[in-house]
Amino acid sequence: MKQLLLFLPFFLIKILIVNADTTTVYGTIPSYANMDLKIKYLYDPITEKYDKLASAQVDSSGNFEFKFDIQKIYYGIIDKEKLRGFIFLVPGKKYEITLPDFLPKLNEDLINPYYEPYEFYIKILNPEPYGLNKSIYEFDFGFAELLDNKYRIINMQGIRADFDSIETYFLNKAQFNQSKFLKKYIKYNIFSIKASVLSQSPEIIFQTLLSKDYADFQNPAFEDFFTQNFSNFFTHFSSNNAFTQAVNEANSQQIINIISNKNWIENEKLISLAFLKGLFDAYYEHLYSEKALITLLTNYISIQDDEQILRIAGNILYKISKLRVGNPAPDFELLGPDSLTYSLQEFRNYYVYLNFCSSNSFSCIQQYGLLFNIDEKYLDSLKIVTIAADDDFDKTYNHFVKYRYRWDLLSFKNQADILKTYEIKAYPTYFLIDPEGNLLWSPALAPNEGFAAKYYDFIRAIKIRDMKKEGDYNENYWK
Repeated sequence: MKQLLLFLPFFLIKILIVNADTTTVYGTIPSYANMDLKIKYLYDPITEKYDKLASAQVDSSGNFEFKFDIQKIYYGIIDKEKLRGFIFLVPGKKYEITLPDFLPKLNEDLINPYYEPYEFYIKILNPEPYGLNKSIYEFDFGFAELLDNKYRIINMQGIRADFDSIETYFLNKAQFNQSKFLKKYIKYNIFSIKASVLSQSPEIIFQTLLSKDYADFQNPAFEDFFTQNFSNFFTHFSSNNAFTQAVNEANSQQIINIISNKNWIENEKLISLAFLKGLFDAYYEHLYSEKALITLLTNYISIQDDEQILRIAGNILYKISKLRVGNPAPDFELLGPDSLTYSLQEFRNYYVYLNFCSSNSFSCIQQYGLLFNIDEKYLDSLKIVTIAADDDFDKTYNHFVKYRYRWDLLSFKNQADILKTYEIKAYPTYFLIDPEGNLLWSPALAPNEGFAAKYYDFIRAIKIRDMKKEGDYNENYWK
């Protein structure tokens, strides 16, 4: 009896271990030998932020294994250099996978602000006959074929199109996998097509397609639907004077009430996400004052207690304010031609005319001469810093030496994400940073747009102010 009693707890522990929701992803890919691999997931589609789900070290033979516990399905992403693979991860499942051979990013990829990796569904070597990945893969191809053949007719029919029959058809095809996740995946793909043919009727889109429904962003069909249909959400209220007043007064609760009173969306979380997406897009579309929107978001954060919503709101606040005048300029640690590391701290007590350039840009090369004149004229107060987004830093440095440019030249390579941090979309791009490290002009005028004249007036005004404060102002000094 004692032996039986001793055996039972061990047996129960063994059952618990077997039934744990541990998901395993493993494989052998020699071209990834000795590399780190991560599986991440998108948690914020508004600012495109990801979290790590698991990480693994690939051994010298190319073997790797991820083990992690999850309580729901995740849309996992393995992002490595030029490749980005996707896989649906179900709690408790084991996936043997393979990836295309490793492809490193080229230098031109690093400096291209519009670069996108090659995307693909990750190949599973031990697929289940009716597993989620296989079912979604088959649906995607079938749905794409339907759209190729029928979209024009569906678009002409508009509201009269029989979307219910389309949904029923695909649900029947997927009858051997009746997971709620798959059903919502099918549903939201069809919703997206329905919304596209009803694009002039937002009230029909929201009332008919959403109501109380909400699927989280691990379902990419819902994420796509959300991104598509909640874009510029505040424009639906542009003619509402009470809404505009609430924005200007930074009254987030009033805005939430106005959105709710439309009766478009009943799900509270979706209303919050609609509010955040609308605010984010309104900031970049300049629909309202930047100050009003930032204050509105700050006030909203102060009354919000949903952890996911708070996190997304915080991401938005950081993104829209990080390059705003008056905020600290994003720091960096970049290598100079002397192989020493330089940060913004090196240039404290000076104004910094920070510029991002590429030797492939004719405008950059053309403006170096103007920068030379500015550098000569304002040595006492201004430091010019060029961050070179170049394949060959030595070539750029030799160009500086040849023309005797004396301002600081730094390479972006050891911190390539500095281009994303400063949201560089074109070369050259300029910023002026004050002696305390805060953004003063963001963006700043280029040399050929009158920077020198504007900076002269700015410095002159400061010197006059200081001289008057000290009581030794001489008006003739400035004539």
